Amino acid sequence: RHTARDAVDRLCTDGLLERRRGRGTFVRPEFEQPTGALYSLFRAVEAQGARQTIALRALVECTDPWAAGQLDMDSDAPLILIDRIRLADGEPLAIDRVWLPADVARPLLDADVTHGVLYHELAARCSVTIVGGWERIRPAIPRPDESAVLRMSDGTAVFAIERMGRSNDRPIEWRVSKVRGDRYSFVTNWNPRTGADRIPTWQRRQRGR
Repeated sequence: RHTARDAVDRLCTDGLLERRRGRGTFVRPEFEQPTGALYSLFRAVEAQGARQTIALRALVECTDPWAAGQLDMDSDAPLILIDRIRLADGEPLAIDRVWLPADVARPLLDADVTHGVLYHELAARCSVTIVGGWERIRPAIPRPDESAVLRMSDGTAVFAIERMGRSNDRPIEWRVSKVRGDRYSFVTNWNPRTGADRIPTWQRRQRGR
């Protein structure tokens, strides 16, 4: 019995198992997401057999000069903020914050954004479909309050994901997500015909500055 406990402790230390208070010890799943196309964190979690739930922290109309600038809007333009915690099998996986122009997305204030995919609600209630955009992914150390929300030890890295979603020629979505780096990974498939040398719009803009 002592040997078994020691083995379980080591597997927990290595991140292969996790202890859940009052529930026991479980194999820790890692979620993989293919890149190169529009994707949904909800779909990625559900596709790998986990149950996804959402804890809503805010659904409000507000102003945010920084987010408005990302959406090519005036600094005092009204926005809809959706601030959520994404959970997989009851364990926090990501902090997800989305800003949308209020003149387009105000009907979402009456929507249930704790189930399903936000893009479905945006299409059904606002007649807006995200058809393009770009995404930037980088490693980052979260703030202490973010580590606490994600139930991560201090110093554990996250994926900081910025996404710009467009409907036709208009920026509609500015999203900033912090996804647990110890539970999530991105996978890219490539071949010589995929046009890997194409530079995304946001990178061309930065190079032109």
